[in-house]
Amino acid sequence: MSRSLLERVLAGDEANYGPDHPAVAHSLNNLGVVLQGPGLARTGQTADGASPPHL
Repeated sequence: MSRSLLERVLAGDEANYGPDHPAVAHSLNNLGVVLQGPGLARTGQTADGASPPHL
């Protein structure tokens, strides 16, 4: 799947189920797998180039 499609699925899941639903976690995981390909997950940046929030 493409990154843009997975981002759309994630947005839909969050809108439909809320951020704590297992479907959202699954969508986040799928997006993370795609982002690992070009190395974005290891750079410390989000896909849009911003720094991730500190939890």
